Amino acid sequence: MKSKSEEKEKMTLPPFFAVSCIRLYVLSVLSFGFYELYWMYKNWQAIKNHQEKPSDAGIYPFWRSSVFFMIWIFPLLWRMMKIYGKVTTGYMLAAVLYTFGCFLVFCADNALVTLVLWLIAPLLLLPFQRLINAHNPVLKKVSGGEIGIVIGGLLIGALYPVISYMSRWSAVSALDAHQKKSFFAVSGLIYRYSDGYTEACAAQGQSLDNYNRSLNQALTEEKGVIGRILKRSGLSFDEFMNIMLNDEVKQEMIDSVTEDLENIRKFFILQMLKDSGDLPPDDRNWKDEYNNLLSLKETCELIDQNADFVINFTGIKKSLNTFMNDL
Repeated sequence: MKSKSEEKEKMTLPPFFAVSCIRLYVLSVLSFGFYELYWMYKNWQAIKNHQEKPSDAGIYPFWRSSVFFMIWIFPLLWRMMKIYGKVTTGYMLAAVLYTFGCFLVFCADNALVTLVLWLIAPLLLLPFQRLINAHNPVLKKVSGGEIGIVIGGLLIGALYPVISYMSRWSAVSALDAHQKKSFFAVSGLIYRYSDGYTEACAAQGQSLDNYNRSLNQALTEEKGVIGRILKRSGLSFDEFMNIMLNDEVKQEMIDSVTEDLENIRKFFILQMLKDSGDLPPDDRNWKDEYNNLLSLKETCELIDQNADFVINFTGIKKSLNTFMNDL
Protein backbone atom coordinates (compact mmCIF):
# COMPACT_ATOMS: atom_id res chain seq x y z
CA MET A 1 0.00 0.00 0.00
CA LYS A 2 1.26 3.46 -0.91
CA SER A 3 1.15 6.13 1.73
CA LYS A 4 -1.01 9.23 1.30
CA SER A 5 2.13 11.35 1.00
CA GLU A 6 3.36 9.22 -1.92
CA GLU A 7 -0.02 9.46 -3.65
CA LYS A 8 -0.06 13.22 -3.11
CA GLU A 9 3.45 13.53 -4.51
CA LYS A 10 2.43 11.69 -7.71
CA MET A 11 -0.59 13.94 -8.14
CA THR A 12 1.62 17.05 -8.00
CA LEU A 13 4.03 15.80 -10.68
CA PRO A 14 3.46 16.14 -14.45
CA PRO A 15 2.14 12.89 -15.98
CA PHE A 16 5.19 12.30 -18.15
CA PHE A 17 5.17 9.83 -21.04
CA ALA A 18 5.69 6.46 -19.35
CA VAL A 19 6.66 3.59 -21.65
CA SER A 20 9.04 0.69 -21.09
CA CYS A 21 12.74 1.34 -21.72
CA ILE A 22 12.79 -1.44 -24.31
CA ARG A 23 9.91 0.18 -26.17
CA LEU A 24 11.63 3.57 -26.16
CA TYR A 25 14.89 2.16 -27.51
CA VAL A 26 13.46 -0.25 -30.11
CA LEU A 27 10.94 2.21 -31.55
CA SER A 28 13.61 4.95 -31.63
CA VAL A 29 15.93 2.75 -33.67
CA LEU A 30 13.17 1.46 -35.94
CA SER A 31 11.93 4.98 -36.66
CA PHE A 32 15.45 6.34 -37.33
CA GLY A 33 15.16 8.64 -34.31
CA PHE A 34 11.72 10.11 -35.05
CA TYR A 35 10.23 8.30 -32.04
CA GLU A 36 12.53 10.38 -29.84
CA LEU A 37 10.86 13.52 -31.21
CA TYR A 38 7.48 11.97 -30.41
CA TRP A 39 8.77 11.22 -26.88
CA MET A 40 9.79 14.88 -26.48
CA TYR A 41 6.41 16.04 -27.76
CA LYS A 42 4.48 13.90 -25.26
CA ASN A 43 6.63 15.09 -22.37
CA TRP A 44 6.38 18.78 -23.29
CA GLN A 45 2.65 18.24 -23.62
CA ALA A 46 2.58 16.81 -20.08
CA ILE A 47 4.44 19.85 -18.74
CA LYS A 48 2.09 22.24 -20.54
CA ASN A 49 -1.04 20.47 -19.31
CA HIS A 50 0.25 20.28 -15.73
CA GLN A 51 1.26 23.97 -15.69
CA GLU A 52 3.64 23.75 -12.75
CA LYS A 53 4.62 27.35 -13.53
CA PRO A 54 2.47 30.15 -15.06
CA SER A 55 4.81 30.35 -18.06
CA ASP A 56 4.07 26.69 -18.90
CA ALA A 57 0.78 27.78 -20.45
CA GLY A 58 2.80 29.37 -23.29
CA ILE A 59 4.59 26.14 -24.23
CA TYR A 60 4.03 24.86 -27.77
CA PRO A 61 4.93 21.13 -27.63
CA PHE A 62 4.87 20.65 -31.40
CA TRP A 63 7.43 23.36 -32.15
CA ARG A 64 9.64 22.36 -29.21
CA SER A 65 9.79 18.78 -30.45
CA SER A 66 10.11 19.42 -34.18
CA VAL A 67 11.56 22.54 -35.83
CA PHE A 68 13.28 23.85 -32.69
CA PHE A 69 13.89 20.57 -30.89
CA MET A 70 17.67 21.08 -30.84
CA ILE A 71 17.19 24.18 -28.68
CA TRP A 72 14.76 22.48 -26.29
CA ILE A 73 16.37 19.05 -25.77
CA PHE A 74 18.46 20.00 -22.77
CA PRO A 75 15.79 22.23 -21.13
CA LEU A 76 13.35 19.27 -21.24
CA LEU A 77 15.82 16.88 -19.61
CA TRP A 78 16.83 19.55 -17.10
CA ARG A 79 13.19 20.09 -16.21
CA MET A 80 12.80 16.38 -15.51
CA MET A 81 15.89 16.39 -13.31
CA LYS A 82 14.57 19.38 -11.32
CA ILE A 83 11.07 17.96 -10.94
CA TYR A 84 12.31 14.61 -9.67
CA GLY A 85 15.18 16.06 -7.63
CA LYS A 86 17.80 14.21 -9.65
CA VAL A 87 20.21 16.99 -10.62
CA THR A 88 23.19 14.67 -10.30
CA THR A 89 26.40 14.15 -12.25
CA GLY A 90 25.08 10.99 -13.92
CA TYR A 91 21.83 12.52 -15.17
CA MET A 92 23.58 15.73 -16.18
CA LEU A 93 26.19 13.80 -18.16
CA ALA A 94 23.49 11.78 -19.95
CA ALA A 95 21.60 14.98 -20.84
CA VAL A 96 24.71 16.75 -22.13
CA LEU A 97 25.87 13.74 -24.16
CA TYR A 98 22.43 13.22 -25.70
CA THR A 99 22.18 16.90 -26.67
CA PHE A 100 25.70 16.87 -28.11
CA GLY A 101 24.97 13.62 -29.97
CA CYS A 102 21.93 15.15 -31.66
CA PHE A 103 24.05 18.06 -32.88
CA LEU A 104 26.68 15.64 -34.18
CA VAL A 105 24.09 13.68 -36.18
CA PHE A 106 23.29 16.84 -38.13
CA CYS A 107 26.91 17.90 -38.52
CA ALA A 108 28.55 14.53 -39.18
CA ASP A 109 29.42 13.86 -42.82
CA ASN A 110 30.18 10.23 -42.18
CA ALA A 111 27.77 7.32 -42.47
CA LEU A 112 29.54 5.25 -39.80
CA VAL A 113 29.47 8.10 -37.26
CA THR A 114 25.77 8.68 -37.97
CA LEU A 115 25.02 4.95 -37.56
CA VAL A 116 26.83 4.75 -34.21
CA LEU A 117 25.06 7.86 -32.89
CA TRP A 118 21.70 6.56 -34.12
CA LEU A 119 22.16 3.37 -32.09
CA ILE A 120 23.69 4.95 -28.97
CA ALA A 121 21.64 8.16 -28.56
CA PRO A 122 18.40 6.48 -27.34
CA LEU A 123 20.38 4.69 -24.61
CA LEU A 124 21.11 8.08 -23.05
CA LEU A 125 17.37 8.69 -22.61
CA LEU A 126 16.81 5.46 -20.67
CA PRO A 127 17.83 6.88 -17.23
CA PHE A 128 15.16 9.57 -17.68
CA GLN A 129 12.61 6.98 -18.82
CA ARG A 130 13.28 4.85 -15.73
CA LEU A 131 12.82 7.97 -13.61
CA ILE A 132 9.48 8.70 -15.30
CA ASN A 133 8.31 5.10 -14.93
CA ALA A 134 9.05 5.16 -11.21
CA HIS A 135 6.42 7.91 -10.78
CA ASN A 136 3.88 7.09 -13.51
CA PRO A 137 1.91 4.01 -14.60
CA VAL A 138 3.64 2.49 -17.62
CA LEU A 139 1.53 2.44 -20.78
CA LYS A 140 1.14 -1.09 -22.10
CA LYS A 141 -0.70 -0.46 -25.37
CA VAL A 142 1.12 1.06 -28.34
CA SER A 143 -0.87 4.03 -29.61
CA GLY A 144 -1.76 4.87 -33.21
CA GLY A 145 0.52 7.90 -32.99
CA GLU A 146 3.47 5.71 -32.09
CA ILE A 147 2.74 3.31 -34.94
CA GLY A 148 2.43 6.23 -37.37
CA ILE A 149 5.75 7.71 -36.21
CA VAL A 150 7.55 4.38 -36.66
CA ILE A 151 6.07 3.79 -40.13
CA GLY A 152 6.89 7.35 -41.18
CA GLY A 153 10.42 7.04 -39.84
CA LEU A 154 10.95 3.75 -41.66
CA LEU A 155 9.76 5.26 -44.94
CA ILE A 156 11.95 8.35 -44.59
CA GLY A 157 14.93 6.23 -43.56
CA ALA A 158 14.45 3.94 -46.56
CA LEU A 159 14.00 6.82 -48.99
CA TYR A 160 16.74 9.05 -47.56
CA PRO A 161 19.61 7.57 -49.64
CA VAL A 162 17.56 8.04 -52.80
CA ILE A 163 16.51 11.58 -51.85
CA SER A 164 20.08 12.46 -50.87
CA TYR A 165 21.51 11.09 -54.12
CA MET A 166 18.90 12.89 -56.25
CA SER A 167 19.63 16.13 -54.40
CA ARG A 168 23.37 15.81 -55.04
CA TRP A 169 22.78 14.81 -58.68
CA SER A 170 20.55 17.84 -59.13
CA ALA A 171 23.34 20.05 -57.77
CA VAL A 172 25.79 18.51 -60.25
CA SER A 173 23.31 18.96 -63.10
CA ALA A 174 23.06 22.66 -62.24
CA LEU A 175 26.73 23.13 -63.18
CA ASP A 176 27.25 24.19 -66.77
CA ALA A 177 28.75 21.73 -69.27
CA HIS A 178 32.17 23.40 -69.24
CA GLN A 179 32.37 23.29 -65.43
CA LYS A 180 31.29 19.65 -65.34
CA LYS A 181 33.95 18.72 -67.88
CA SER A 182 36.65 20.49 -65.87
CA PHE A 183 35.45 19.05 -62.57
CA PHE A 184 35.36 15.58 -64.09
CA ALA A 185 38.97 15.95 -65.23
CA VAL A 186 40.07 17.30 -61.84
CA SER A 187 38.30 14.59 -59.84
CA GLY A 188 39.68 11.96 -62.20
CA LEU A 189 43.25 13.19 -61.78
CA ILE A 190 43.03 13.26 -57.99
CA TYR A 191 41.39 9.83 -57.88
CA ARG A 192 44.04 8.39 -60.22
CA TYR A 193 47.03 9.62 -58.23
CA SER A 194 45.54 8.92 -54.79
CA ASP A 195 43.17 5.94 -54.80
CA GLY A 196 44.58 4.56 -58.05
CA TYR A 197 48.17 4.43 -56.82
CA THR A 198 47.04 3.20 -53.39
CA GLU A 199 45.03 0.28 -54.77
CA ALA A 200 47.63 -0.67 -57.38
CA CYS A 201 50.36 -0.86 -54.71
CA ALA A 202 48.03 -2.57 -52.22
CA ALA A 203 47.67 -5.32 -54.82
CA GLN A 204 51.46 -5.72 -54.58
CA GLY A 205 51.25 -5.88 -50.79
CA GLN A 206 52.63 -2.39 -50.16
CA SER A 207 50.82 0.52 -48.48
CA LEU A 208 51.46 4.14 -49.46
CA ASP A 209 50.89 5.94 -46.15
CA ASN A 210 53.70 8.46 -46.54
CA TYR A 211 52.87 9.06 -50.20
CA ASN A 212 49.20 9.80 -49.44
CA ARG A 213 50.10 12.21 -46.62
CA SER A 214 52.49 14.06 -48.91
CA LEU A 215 49.94 14.13 -51.74
CA ASN A 216 47.23 15.57 -49.47
CA GLN A 217 49.64 18.27 -48.30
CA ALA A 218 50.74 19.03 -51.85
CA LEU A 219 47.13 19.44 -53.03
CA THR A 220 45.81 21.36 -50.00
CA GLU A 221 45.40 24.61 -51.92
CA GLU A 222 43.77 22.98 -54.97
CA LYS A 223 41.37 20.92 -52.87
CA GLY A 224 40.45 24.04 -50.89
CA VAL A 225 39.57 25.95 -54.07
CA ILE A 226 37.55 23.02 -55.45
CA GLY A 227 35.76 22.54 -52.13
CA ARG A 228 34.73 26.21 -51.94
CA ILE A 229 33.36 26.14 -55.49
CA LEU A 230 31.40 22.93 -54.90
CA LYS A 231 30.08 24.16 -51.55
CA ARG A 232 28.06 26.79 -53.40
CA SER A 233 26.19 23.88 -55.00
CA GLY A 234 25.78 22.11 -51.65
CA LEU A 235 28.32 19.41 -52.49
CA SER A 236 31.46 18.07 -50.88
CA PHE A 237 34.37 16.96 -53.04
CA ASP A 238 33.89 13.31 -52.07
CA GLU A 239 30.19 13.47 -52.99
CA PHE A 240 31.04 15.01 -56.34
CA MET A 241 33.64 12.33 -57.06
CA ASN A 242 31.18 9.54 -56.22
CA ILE A 243 28.61 11.01 -58.61
CA MET A 244 30.94 11.85 -61.49
CA LEU A 245 33.17 8.78 -61.30
CA ASN A 246 31.20 5.56 -61.53
CA ASP A 247 32.74 2.18 -60.71
CA GLU A 248 33.64 1.51 -64.33
CA VAL A 249 35.52 4.79 -64.72
CA LYS A 250 37.31 4.24 -61.39
CA GLN A 251 38.40 0.76 -62.45
CA GLU A 252 39.72 2.06 -65.78
CA MET A 253 41.82 4.62 -63.89
CA ILE A 254 43.17 1.99 -61.51
CA ASP A 255 44.05 -0.26 -64.44
CA SER A 256 45.85 2.58 -66.21
CA VAL A 257 47.97 3.22 -63.11
CA THR A 258 49.82 -0.04 -63.81
CA GLU A 259 51.42 1.69 -66.79
CA ASP A 260 52.44 4.58 -64.53
CA LEU A 261 54.07 2.20 -62.07
CA GLU A 262 55.93 0.50 -64.90
CA ASN A 263 57.31 3.84 -66.12
CA ILE A 264 58.34 4.80 -62.58
CA ARG A 265 59.94 1.37 -62.11
CA LYS A 266 62.02 1.80 -65.26
CA PHE A 267 63.05 5.31 -64.20
CA PHE A 268 64.22 4.04 -60.79
CA ILE A 269 66.15 1.17 -62.41
CA LEU A 270 67.92 3.47 -64.87
CA GLN A 271 68.70 5.88 -62.05
CA MET A 272 70.14 3.05 -59.93
CA LEU A 273 72.33 1.92 -62.83
CA LYS A 274 73.48 5.44 -63.48
CA ASP A 275 74.32 6.03 -59.81
CA SER A 276 76.25 2.77 -59.66
CA GLY A 277 78.23 3.65 -62.75
CA ASP A 278 76.89 0.68 -64.72
CA LEU A 279 75.05 2.91 -67.18
CA PRO A 280 76.81 5.50 -69.31
CA PRO A 281 75.26 8.99 -68.82
CA ASP A 282 74.38 9.24 -72.51
CA ASP A 283 72.82 5.75 -72.67
CA ARG A 284 69.20 5.85 -71.49
CA ASN A 285 67.94 2.99 -73.65
CA TRP A 286 66.00 0.24 -71.93
CA LYS A 287 67.33 -3.30 -72.09
CA ASP A 288 65.35 -6.42 -71.27
CA GLU A 289 67.95 -7.64 -68.79
CA TYR A 290 67.07 -4.71 -66.54
CA ASN A 291 63.60 -6.14 -65.83
CA ASN A 292 64.72 -8.32 -62.92
CA LEU A 293 66.52 -5.53 -61.09
CA LEU A 294 63.40 -4.09 -59.40
CA SER A 295 59.95 -5.58 -58.75
CA LEU A 296 56.66 -3.64 -58.71
CA LYS A 297 56.43 -4.16 -54.94
CA GLU A 298 59.89 -2.67 -54.50
CA THR A 299 58.86 0.16 -56.82
CA CYS A 300 55.90 0.89 -54.53
CA GLU A 301 58.25 0.92 -51.53
CA LEU A 302 60.43 3.48 -53.31
CA ILE A 303 57.35 5.55 -54.21
CA ASP A 304 56.41 5.71 -50.53
CA GLN A 305 59.98 6.53 -49.49
CA ASN A 306 60.39 9.21 -52.19
CA ALA A 307 56.86 10.62 -52.12
CA ASP A 308 57.68 14.27 -52.86
CA PHE A 309 59.90 13.31 -55.80
CA VAL A 310 57.23 10.99 -57.27
CA ILE A 311 54.54 13.67 -56.92
CA ASN A 312 56.73 16.06 -58.89
CA PHE A 313 57.65 13.31 -61.34
CA THR A 314 53.99 12.57 -62.14
CA GLY A 315 53.25 16.26 -62.71
CA ILE A 316 49.85 16.10 -61.02
CA LYS A 317 49.93 19.71 -59.82
CA LYS A 318 50.74 20.98 -63.30
CA SER A 319 47.97 18.84 -64.81
CA LEU A 320 45.48 20.05 -62.18
CA ASN A 321 46.31 23.72 -62.76
CA THR A 322 45.47 23.27 -66.45
CA PHE A 323 41.86 22.52 -65.49
CA MET A 324 41.68 24.65 -62.34
CA ASN A 325 41.78 27.80 -64.45
CA ASP A 326 38.55 26.66 -66.17
CA LEU A 327 36.53 26.10 -62.99
